[in-house]
Amino acid sequence: MALAPEHLTQQRDKSASELVRALLIINGGGAAALLAFLQAIWTSSRELAKPTVIALIILAFGAVCAAAFHFLRHQASWQHQSGNANDWARSRRSYLTCAVLSMLAFILGVAVVSIGVLAKL
Repeated sequence: MALAPEHLTQQRDKSASELVRALLIINGGGAAALLAFLQAIWTSSRELAKPTVIALIILAFGAVCAAAFHFLRHQASWQHQSGNANDWARSRRSYLTCAVLSMLAFILGVAVVSIGVLAKL
């Protein structure tokens, strides 16, 4: 049994919203955890501060990309409704790129802080 197009649109909207929430949680939560870690090591182990700050910047970038995903997806929706296929395709590529960059930022941020900590052991 085929689903109605409206139902598929609702499913995509819900999936995109969940994706944005997940990306914000992992990047924002990671940044918050690193801030707490930075505070804990600031006086006792300053050599760990550099990779921690770098990872914090990367995770903040990931959170910004997650927020941009939602904004660009909204723009793409308006462009699609207006029948502007070229702008819609460009916005769609942009918001999908933001999602990928956000995921990669989390991976890179965790890798940077992990490698930095391992190097100091």
